[in-house]
Amino acid sequence: MSKRIGKGLTPYQGTNRVFGEFECPDCGRTWMSGNSWADCGQECQTCKINVYPHSQRALKFSSDEGNLSAPHPEHLCEKCKKLGRCCRGNARRF
Repeated sequence: MSKRIGKGLTPYQGTNRVFGEFECPDCGRTWMSGNSWADCGQECQTCKINVYPHSQRALKFSSDEGNLSAPHPEHLCEKCKKLGRCCRGNARRF
């Protein structure tokens, strides 16, 4: 993974898109995403709060983790909101 560059809100602090695991602190809902970034969260579909991943690791592009044809809920993604477009445009394999 890349060197530390961010604010430290997430375990991973590099510049690449990674696989993240999330758990909402309010309702306990869990989910996984291949669109996880340093210091960016995703909104819980139930509680509508931003949740940061508790675990992140490199994507495995040979599996569904890096599947760019799978739908990505941009309206729930902090990175997409910051960019004003889908965050997958920044996807890089490493």
